[in-house]
Amino acid sequence: MRSKGFTLVELMISVLVLLIIIAATARIFSATSKISSLGEANADLQTISTSIERTIRRDIDRLSRDGFLLIQCVALRNDLYKSLVPTSTVLLDTSIAAKEYVRCDQIIFVARGSETTQSFEGSSSFYEYPVRRFTEPDITLAGEGVAYDQVIRLGHGIQYPQLVTNPKDTTARPDPDLFTYPGMPIKEGPPTPWMWQVPGSPQLKVKVFDLGGDATPKSGYVAPLDARHWSLSRQVALLADDGGDAATQRGPFFFRRSNISTSSTPVPVNSAAGLVQRGNGFPSQSDYGLGRATGITKFLKDAEIYPDHYLLSGRIDIAATSIPEFRNLIGNSDSWSLASGPSLPWSEFSQITPLDLDHAGQVRSRLLNAFFGAGLPLGTEFYFGGMWGWPRSEVISPSGDRLDLMTTASTMTGNCSSFKIDWTWSEGTGRVFAADATPQTADASPDRNMPTVVENVPLPGVMIEDWPNYPGTTSGGIKIDIAKASPHIPWFGLPDSIFPLSQRDGTTTLAGGLAASIAKPLSLATNTLGQKSYATPIMILDPSVTVEAEKAVAANLITIGVVAPPIDTERIEGHEGPGSGNSRTAIVRPFGSTIPVFVYQAAFGFNGSNPLVKNDRKQYTSTPSRRVLRSDYTPWPSALRFTYTLHDSKMVMGNGRTFQFIVKLSGEEKP
Repeated sequence: MRSKGFTLVELMISVLVLLIIIAATARIFSATSKISSLGEANADLQTISTSIERTIRRDIDRLSRDGFLLIQCVALRNDLYKSLVPTSTVLLDTSIAAKEYVRCDQIIFVARGSETTQSFEGSSSFYEYPVRRFTEPDITLAGEGVAYDQVIRLGHGIQYPQLVTNPKDTTARPDPDLFTYPGMPIKEGPPTPWMWQVPGSPQLKVKVFDLGGDATPKSGYVAPLDARHWSLSRQVALLADDGGDAATQRGPFFFRRSNISTSSTPVPVNSAAGLVQRGNGFPSQSDYGLGRATGITKFLKDAEIYPDHYLLSGRIDIAATSIPEFRNLIGNSDSWSLASGPSLPWSEFSQITPLDLDHAGQVRSRLLNAFFGAGLPLGTEFYFGGMWGWPRSEVISPSGDRLDLMTTASTMTGNCSSFKIDWTWSEGTGRVFAADATPQTADASPDRNMPTVVENVPLPGVMIEDWPNYPGTTSGGIKIDIAKASPHIPWFGLPDSIFPLSQRDGTTTLAGGLAASIAKPLSLATNTLGQKSYATPIMILDPSVTVEAEKAVAANLITIGVVAPPIDTERIEGHEGPGSGNSRTAIVRPFGSTIPVFVYQAAFGFNGSNPLVKNDRKQYTSTPSRRVLRSDYTPWPSALRFTYTLHDSKMVMGNGRTFQFIVKLSGEEKP
């Protein structure tokens, strides 16, 4: 008689089948969960990106043509630390290849429209005056903490989550000052998002953000962050002025500055004296000058100009200045006195007789130094030029105190590993037409390339056709290389020649598109009278070339366009850099030739729309007045391209997601 139970073999088979079903179900649930997590992460990133794009578009839509537009592109090779410590295997971003690059670009411009401070104002009954906001040519009264003009800085921020406020003394807030770079001849330099920390020794100088700063800096540690956790910052500096008595406020036009008080306890610092300071350390009162009311003249040399540390600290968002006052400071050699000094040229070779450059400099370099820092002397390899302008931008406040909460006010998002900015012109930018719709001509004043005046220079601006070789002359023109690429206006910024094949997208520089310091020189052409006139070939890396990163030479470039008068490309990109001489350096290596950090700067100044000025030609000849090219003309970009990589907080999407959008700039400022 057979038993009614299961045999051992049957039970084992049943258990095996059950295990197979469970394993299959688990895999299905795991895959479903993973897909769901990826979907949620992707949706979150899309939402964040939409917010970022909307904010940037709104800001650029309010861009003021009375101001300036500065772009700084910074590329860091992912294995950067290996150039410092050969045995290092640490990468900036573990989601990309070691030889690829992380971008830390920034853009700075003036925006117009009512903005309110993010700082906690509390009761304003103590302050009996309104803030003046500047709306040229009239002055309009606005409420406290409100400004009509702002300077906006977009780019990465720096996080110092370990700098925590002492709960027993919340008026003494620690903030970074200088960083000691290991293994470099010059030790102290600017804090950057990619700082590296040598184990066992504190390298960050920390000062206390109080009424004057701690006279003895303390030392702190830096916790280097994977680039996937970097913050993306939108720092807004409101331009406001309380009209107070400079003689009693220790500085020019402070906005509710620290020594305004009703008792022996001063009001905490809640504004900067301006957008810039003298020197690169945390400022003292003397670093702002003594102010107009004292009658003491203070000169601000080109090499002394740095971004204001109080603004970069993230604690405040008000600068006690105005656009006219800032333009005076940048555009005149006597920048902190009652009377304006001699006006400075836009770039070094804008006039025949050079100025005392050590004393004053040029508007272009002073403007860049004001927001990215002058660095150290250019003869020094590790000169840190352009590395002084990253604001503090915390994702999480160091404490719950409202003074610490301000360090998060500028943060648009965390987990942004790369932020890239390119710019371009449209075909015809700068072109000047005569009444019959033909390109106009003008006289060109003497400069470095043309020691004597050149008459009747054609003004076609940006072209995608040949720069002509005029009949009866021996000088050659510029030929478009149609055989290899269709003529077009490319994007400008850090050029493809720096990057590996996987990161090339057709970007070039006005100077020629090479990573080396010396690019192809200006091409010579002549005008209708056979006189010298200059234009610049727009050159890109040949798309068919597979040359390695940083190995390209002039033979690897092709010409696809021309930048002709009235545009002078040198006024946009300059020619500065260690040991560059007159080589038209567009790319600078601020940490030296062995450390893979590349910097490109483009400056668009206060004159972006007026290429010509009426001038009395009899200073050159006896003929009547003629049109003359202006030496400060820097036509603004026609469009900007933003590319950035975001990561979700749980790092579900290992490589993150890259977004891109293009913003067209209108030719006129909106009311």
